[in-house]
Amino acid sequence: MGGAVIALLSVVLLVTLITFRLIEVTFVRLGRARAAGLDETAGDSLQLDELIADREVLLTPITIVRVGCQVGSIAIAVSIGQSTGSTLLAVAIAAVVLFLFGEAIPRRWAIEANDDMAKLLARPARLIARFVPLQWLAIPLISLVRRCGPRPREEQTDDIVEDELVALAEAAAEASLIEDDEAHLIGSIIELGDTIVREVMVPRPDMVT
Repeated sequence: MGGAVIALLSVVLLVTLITFRLIEVTFVRLGRARAAGLDETAGDSLQLDELIADREVLLTPITIVRVGCQVGSIAIAVSIGQSTGSTLLAVAIAAVVLFLFGEAIPRRWAIEANDDMAKLLARPARLIARFVPLQWLAIPLISLVRRCGPRPREEQTDDIVEDELVALAEAAAEASLIEDDEAHLIGSIIELGDTIVREVMVPRPDMVT
């Protein structure tokens, strides 16, 4: 295999790895309420809420490809190392590159710019999840994961935690569905439930009557 072919294959694997890691972390991080809020702002084009309804169905094919890219990258590094007589160095360089560009940097982007990444990657994620050969590989793995993992919690799928409710209110305000003051009021009401009475009352010795 020529050097140009190896270089091209390495670039393709790295770009694929970055993209799939972005998709994976983005949709692990994205909450249902936030997805619903983004769907409200974008209309029917994203369908994020539907996309994350069953994360394992979405993420298992993506993880399969991501792991395959990692294995392929290490294999190329070993091949280059054997041909140059410095296998350990080649593997070490590959490990650093995979950590930075295949893990850390995409993860940071997916977390810090979660909304933007969700909008950008919704369609690619949907296409990957519906790719039939990957579905064939994913189905037995999903079944195995569900057998090995804890049982699902017995709760309604549309239960919304406080943070997600605040996020939903913020998304509605951004979409001009409600006023900013109303979104702030919703957040204040939620925070009030965690407020201790003595935090908002004046002690008797400090009262002026």
